[in-house]
Amino acid sequence: MKKNDIKKKYDFPKIFKIIYLFLGFSLLALLFFYTPKQEYNFGYKIWKTPASKIFLNKFTDFIIPYTPDYRCGGKVVDKNRHIECWSKYWRKPAVLYPKWTAKDIPGVNFSAPEPQVWDGNSDLRNKLRMILSIILFGASVFCLWRFRDKLFNSLISFYKKI
Repeated sequence: MKKNDIKKKYDFPKIFKIIYLFLGFSLLALLFFYTPKQEYNFGYKIWKTPASKIFLNKFTDFIIPYTPDYRCGGKVVDKNRHIECWSKYWRKPAVLYPKWTAKDIPGVNFSAPEPQVWDGNSDLRNKLRMILSIILFGASVFCLWRFRDKLFNSLISFYKKI
C-alpha cells in the first residue's frame, strides 16, 4: 500500500455542501414563513413574514388594488346607501359625510346599523401572497440545490488565488 492511497477521514466538500444547504434552507424558511409575534394569536398572518414585508405586499397590492366594500350592519351596499346608513348612525345630514369629530360620540344612534368600509379584495390578496410565497420558496430551494457545486468551486478558486 502506498502513502497516497490513504483515505481522508473527512470529506470537506461534502460537509461544506451539506452545511450550505442546511443554512440556506433554514434562512429561506425564516424569510418566507416566520411571523414575529408581539402577542399571542391563533392565526397565521402571511402579511407579517419578512418576505412579505420586503416585496410580496408591494407586489400583491400592485396586482390586486384596494377596492372599498361598503357595509351597513351586515349587508353589503353601494356608496349611496352607505352614506344614508352613515347619516342615520351619526345623526348628521348626508351632506357632511364623512366629517365627524370627537364631539360626535354622544350623537351616535346605536339602534341604527353601523356603517363600515372594508377592503373587498383582502381575501384574494392573501391567497395570492400565500401562493407566491410557496412558489418563490420552492424556486429558491431549487436554486440552492442547483448552484451548490458552482458556489463551492468558486470558493475553492478564490482560496487558491489567495
